[in-house]
Amino acid sequence: MDFILRAIVCCCAKPSTPPPTPTPTQPRTPRGAACEQARQTTAWGPEPIGAVFTEIHWLEVQPGNFCLGPQQTLELPLQTRPPTLPPPPPTFRRPWREIPWRDKDTELQYVRNYKPNRHDVQHLRMLVHGPVGAGKSSFINSVDSVLRGRIAGRALAAAEVTTSFTKKYKTYKIPKGQPGEFYPFVLNDTMGLEMKEDRGVHAEDIKLALKGHVRDGYTFNPASKLSSDNLYYNAEPTKNDKVHVLVCVVPADKVALMTKDDVRKMTDIRRAASELGIPQLAVITKIDLACPEIHKDLKNVYKSKYLKDKMQKFSDFAGIPMNCIFPVKNYSEESDIKNDVDSLILSVLRRIIDFGEDFISDMET
Repeated sequence: MDFILRAIVCCCAKPSTPPPTPTPTQPRTPRGAACEQARQTTAWGPEPIGAVFTEIHWLEVQPGNFCLGPQQTLELPLQTRPPTLPPPPPTFRRPWREIPWRDKDTELQYVRNYKPNRHDVQHLRMLVHGPVGAGKSSFINSVDSVLRGRIAGRALAAAEVTTSFTKKYKTYKIPKGQPGEFYPFVLNDTMGLEMKEDRGVHAEDIKLALKGHVRDGYTFNPASKLSSDNLYYNAEPTKNDKVHVLVCVVPADKVALMTKDDVRKMTDIRRAASELGIPQLAVITKIDLACPEIHKDLKNVYKSKYLKDKMQKFSDFAGIPMNCIFPVKNYSEESDIKNDVDSLILSVLRRIIDFGEDFISDMET
């Protein structure tokens, strides 16, 4: 689009062809002298477009044989600058990790067929931990929903919380088929982590739970860890009591705000798990709230540049490799299950089972 610039012109326009140099007999007015000076200092070219030198810069104008005196005002049509480049797209052309969106039944059957290879281990134990409001209980409910084929809500969860809604250490078994039959894995819910020492779950309690010393039903006390003389202290844990996989749940919409201090307790717990040889992975929740592209289409999860950047940032902070970090959308507002949501949850559940089975196989007899 053309627009008009009102410029203060202090010399003349360049004509399409250079005019003849005036002879000494021609009168020279101040105005003519200015024009002549401009002509003498102008490099003439073949292009029929002239230029006017203002007090600021050169401006392109239409050709014409005319001169303007100093400080005369001229309205000049200018061509707009070249259009700026559009911003880069928010998604990659191809997903950087593949999900079998159309093969949900295969993933579901893999989970249904799972059994621990060791006869002395009845079930694989997954311990879920993470910050307050991360969606730990919602993740457990989502796994329950996928495997039961309907929305479940046994693990009580709150929509928006500033303090942990979960107060007790609780084990969840997921029904399978006939009454009294359960999947051979369990999930343990925990109180949320908070950065202040006197709030949230005590990190030492999580470490005790990793070793199987915490009995089901124990009420967490942020001020002190579980003591060995407590009724809920398990002095002689079995292989079934011990944790086989540590799952850290983190909300995607809060990852950008996290600092190294925020993940200090998580890294402390992770270090304890590493010393025990317990495999660890992270689940990134609330991805649809963090990224508009994912909110529009859940299948953009591994195309989203924003989400990959936040996953990488969390990986750097927590020390968990990218191939051990999995984004999911928990069931929160849905009244029926959806295939896309199920596919993401089954993807991470299969990895949890694989990691846990490897650990069980390597356990001492």
